[in-house]
Amino acid sequence: MKFLALLASTCFALCAAGQQSPDLGAAADTAYQAQNWQEAEKLYQQLIEAHPAVGRYWYRLGVSQHKAGHDQEALATFQSAKAKGFPSFFVDYGLAEVYASTGKANEAFTALTD
Repeated sequence: MKFLALLASTCFALCAAGQQSPDLGAAADTAYQAQNWQEAEKLYQQLIEAHPAVGRYWYRLGVSQHKAGHDQEALATFQSAKAKGFPSFFVDYGLAEVYASTGKANEAFTALTD
């Protein structure tokens, strides 16, 4: 089952990126699925440099930054994901999670209700 989920997410990433390097996309997805947040952060940063219009890459970079403890960067990255058209319910949850983990309950609640 995990293999199918990984395969589906890899296919989604490849389709979303158009001309991306399959090795880079697969490596980023593998690091993300393995919760290797520092590696995922590095790889998704490379992907957004190559494909800045892909909101999914911005979102996953934000998650990776947050999980790696880079919360200020994650907040800005999540905003970029939203601006690139990534579904706001994912982004808003990510923002709320960052705010909540830094003790900003009001901001977390606002992110979920706006």
